[in-house]
Amino acid sequence: MFSRIIALFYFIVALLSLYFASSALTNLFNPEETDSELGTNISLFIIFSIITVFSSYRSWQRRQQAISNDQETLEKDILSVIEDQQGRTTPEEVAVATHLTVKQATEHLNDLCQQGSGGKQITDQGNIIYVFSGFISAEEKKTAKDAMYGR
Repeated sequence: MFSRIIALFYFIVALLSLYFASSALTNLFNPEETDSELGTNISLFIIFSIITVFSSYRSWQRRQQAISNDQETLEKDILSVIEDQQGRTTPEEVAVATHLTVKQATEHLNDLCQQGSGGKQITDQGNIIYVFSGFISAEEKKTAKDAMYGR
């Protein structure tokens, strides 16, 4: 949320600077100006143009950061649902527990499967179940053996 507020601030600064830069540019073409006014207007145009570019870039950067943070939070929410379901879930269960639609939940679960985190299984009734083997019980974790020696 804070990143979005900062991004909005930079956007507003960029708009104001754009206004002042365009005003300075308009004054450059005023035939009644003296040389000192011309120099001042050129300076103002350059300064406000730089501020506009910088603020626009920072606004875009903050927005990208906010999007990235939202995606990380969403993935954690989905993984939490998967964990609550002992590694077996449906898009409908994910949709109920998050703010996603069933279609969005399906897309996110498919993405996790494509990343190698899980797979799909089909029930006898034809329902698709997403299975994530990374979520195992504490008892199963206790039975783990050394990968090199099998002990």
